Amino acid sequence: MEEKKRSKSSNSNSAEQIGYNEGLLTEILLKVPTRSLLKFKLVSKQWMSLISSTHFCVTHTRTQASDLKPSALFIDGCSLSPSKIPLLPIDFDSTQRFPPFDFIDPNPPPLRILQSCSGLLICSSVNKSTYYICNPTTKKFKKFTFRSKDCSDVAVNLAFDPLKSPHYKVIFVAMAYICTPSPSDTSQIKRKCYIEIYSSEPNPCCSSKIEFDSKEGVSLDHGVCSSKIEFDSKEGVSLDNGVFCNGSIHWYSYQELHYLDLDKECVTTMSMPRVNNVTECYFGASGGHLNYVCGYLRDIRLGINIYEMEQDYSKWNFKYNLTLAEIITAHWSDFHYSYLPDFLLMCAINSGDEGYSFYAVFPDGRAISYNFKNGTSKALQLSNIKRYNFGKFPRMACQYIESLAWV
Repeated sequence: MEEKKRSKSSNSNSAEQIGYNEGLLTEILLKVPTRSLLKFKLVSKQWMSLISSTHFCVTHTRTQASDLKPSALFIDGCSLSPSKIPLLPIDFDSTQRFPPFDFIDPNPPPLRILQSCSGLLICSSVNKSTYYICNPTTKKFKKFTFRSKDCSDVAVNLAFDPLKSPHYKVIFVAMAYICTPSPSDTSQIKRKCYIEIYSSEPNPCCSSKIEFDSKEGVSLDHGVCSSKIEFDSKEGVSLDNGVFCNGSIHWYSYQELHYLDLDKECVTTMSMPRVNNVTECYFGASGGHLNYVCGYLRDIRLGINIYEMEQDYSKWNFKYNLTLAEIITAHWSDFHYSYLPDFLLMCAINSGDEGYSFYAVFPDGRAISYNFKNGTSKALQLSNIKRYNFGKFPRMACQYIESLAWV
């Protein structure tokens, strides 16, 4: 009995010593995952103050950066009130409740999630007049507006790598049409793009102002350039889904991949994998690699190919093939094949030791996942999908990553 009392007393004393030693407490909490840290804020005012401090958030984000994995995917098919944007959990068996996306302004306008980057999101209003950088985990956000005389803002992107810097960059691209020398001669119309790069560092200002001529055929919906750069595209690269990975912004067409190294300020082009009869595709990044998912029709069946880029950009590697209809009918015998070419979401996530998993969501809210490592599939019915009329839109799968990244 006495030994138990001494043991409890010893544990209590140890806890008190840790509590009074802020340096030791900080060292311990830096190793705790983000989700648990949010609960630990309730332990005491001291813990709340420590975990909420800028220094701790920045240090924790850098410490955990190499282990960041998505816990859900935003199904952002149209402009919606932020609180109504549905989420697809990465783990279909999880009972985790995700925090509501309801913290942007008292009466936020309908928004589009444009990009996810290491726990931060960049969103825009319908008319692209207002942008938001936000962290849905900490419920912090910043609002940006971008206006340029005689120009229309046609692209915005986010670059954030917490291993390199606690600061992120927001890149705006505006486009103007210039007639030279004769306004009546449309062949002489040139597109000039203006780039402004903003940093989240203290004393925010435009750190770079660049302008360059855009050649015909290059679409700048969500791509970036940070220097005086121009390049040709064989078929007009669509930059709806700019992807930040390994210090570069990437965008693609069915034929080519263009990527801009933000440090070297140069654009490089390489070929995309050749696949016939492509009906759907997804371009993203996970596990430190770019990945490309394409759906193609073969004998009225939809096949899925997954490719992964070597980290040195030497080549695309073919990773997996999947016949989707066989996976779906194993869960839903009544599933209509006409749904197959029409996805609300389609992507692949590399989860390290767990390997690659494929995810798809269909218009009626049915969702499937398939893990290539163990060959297992799971199904889920998302009830809130039926409320929305998504229509046609670029297939995006912005990742929800729990992080204390400072906005």
